Amino acid sequence: MGFRSSRQSSAMLMAGLLLCAGFAGAQDRKAVHSIDDLPSHSYPLSGSVADLLGTDATAFEAMGQPMRADIDAILSHFDVTDNATSRRLLQAQLALQIASGREDSAALATIEEIRKHEDKEAARLVSNLAPQSFVEARLQQPSAPGTCPARFQAVYASHLARLPWDVAGQAMKGQKAFAQLATRNFVTSYVGSELQPTLDSAHALSNGAAWQLLAARVQMDVVVVCSAQMVAALSQYVHEHEVQQPDIWAARSVDLASRTGLTPVGVAIWDSGFDPSLFPHQMLEVDGQRVATLAYDAQSRRTTGDLLPLSAEEAQAYPALLVDEQGISDLQSGIDSAAAGAVRKRLAGMSREQSGAFFRLYGTLSDYMHGTHVAGIAAADNPAVRLVSARVTYDSVTSTEAPTDESLQRLADSYAATVAWFRNQHVRVVNMSWWDVPAHYEAQLERARVGKDAEDRKRLARHYFDIERDALRAALASAPDILFVTIAGNNNSDNAFEETIPSSFRLPNLVVVGAVDQAGDQTSFTSTGKNIAVYADGFQVESLVPGGTRVRMSGTSMAAPEVTNLAAKLLAIRPSLTPEQTIDLIVRSADAGTSPAILRINPKKAVAMLDARP
Repeated sequence: MGFRSSRQSSAMLMAGLLLCAGFAGAQDRKAVHSIDDLPSHSYPLSGSVADLLGTDATAFEAMGQPMRADIDAILSHFDVTDNATSRRLLQAQLALQIASGREDSAALATIEEIRKHEDKEAARLVSNLAPQSFVEARLQQPSAPGTCPARFQAVYASHLARLPWDVAGQAMKGQKAFAQLATRNFVTSYVGSELQPTLDSAHALSNGAAWQLLAARVQMDVVVVCSAQMVAALSQYVHEHEVQQPDIWAARSVDLASRTGLTPVGVAIWDSGFDPSLFPHQMLEVDGQRVATLAYDAQSRRTTGDLLPLSAEEAQAYPALLVDEQGISDLQSGIDSAAAGAVRKRLAGMSREQSGAFFRLYGTLSDYMHGTHVAGIAAADNPAVRLVSARVTYDSVTSTEAPTDESLQRLADSYAATVAWFRNQHVRVVNMSWWDVPAHYEAQLERARVGKDAEDRKRLARHYFDIERDALRAALASAPDILFVTIAGNNNSDNAFEETIPSSFRLPNLVVVGAVDQAGDQTSFTSTGKNIAVYADGFQVESLVPGGTRVRMSGTSMAAPEVTNLAAKLLAIRPSLTPEQTIDLIVRSADAGTSPAILRINPKKAVAMLDARP
């Protein structure tokens, strides 16, 4: 429990198609202020994810009937103001409508409703564009189940032709990458890597997991069967419109290598651990000895080691996975690189069992690389930075160990001890590229088969999450002289509504960071929220991974250490700055992007403003 990585994985390849929506209804609906205000449900299911997704329309409709009833009840009786939750609900409803083959007009209305709940301009334009084209083509000329409608490519191409490249181009390049990968094995093995452990242990899925299963059915019904037509239409669109986006970040960068009079700055990377050999002159030392890593295992017990321990199989697979990592990152970003082509070919040749094993291995090794990549960004171009590592062990989605009061007390104690350790090491800035939400506890309890029903698990999850939330907030507040930098998250959702921690906290020594791309435009994946102070580059950011290879990754995990890097540079120049003053300088030197709410950091301007101070 605790410490969920914000790494970007192959899930981002599916994000463009897992598009969701919102709803309208009667005036007397119950107000929903957080995800906790919605009812919880659980659906008895057995067998494999592949079998569930592969059922015919009649069997799938029967399986989804209880889910449909609960979704309809929520839409009718609850006033959900959170757009991300609204989208998830309506996306599940859309899946059932498309699968039935009898509700195409209703499906089109649902798609329009979904778009009303998109927060980002690009998403409003491209949300469910392939399902819309599929349904419109099927209405023009009915098609047999499991086949692509004859008119699909023409209809899809006509919608693409109307999309402005500067707004939608990046999203459609990502759609093309996903369509090139979309096979039944790929979809079922990816979704299976997330849901199969719960099915195997609990023989049921909670409403959130069930909605995920339904969303995957849209991919099976639309993207898999029409993948060739999608790729053809998207390739033509990209060929005719692609313009290289400008990169705003090089002109904003600051390198302190030649600057004199700098004060060493302690910077902690609170993450999955990093490879200290890659930063030989930037590690914090006491009496000439490097400060040892503070490490905790998945049960919040003290352990040792700079990096997460790998099995012999994982260590052997790591070098090859570095190539896959770059390829998957490029695919996520719609980049047609040699690495992207290689991993696409490898995935296409895998059986369902092989691709399922690949995704599990990829998840573990991505966590292994995560902390080093973050550290490399935080330490770049700053000879005054002095790194220390607080290593945590991210929870596995396959774990069947239930949370307990004892385990949560250990986690709470680890938070307090870690922040006290930061104070003792005189750390000035801490990077936290991780998150947690109440729903994770519900999922753990479900896998462990704890609780009488879904509502009982929700109650228990709230109890355990509150212990973690309160302990983490108290720990951060106990160190007012330390600046904590954290991520907005990669869920394209409101962090306050979902109660994401620590990004939903409001503390004077905490800054929350969202992600923009190389042109400074908001990424499709970045979460949102009123307390996001600034945005930084979180798109294809190059940094180190264990062993010294440089790879590009995307995510708010990459954006947060950009702000950590800037804060450390400001403190190296003016060590008397408080966390509040540092945050103020970072915010005031930032500039608006496509929206006044999207303040993009400007390191060069921030340093110039600091230098201009007496």
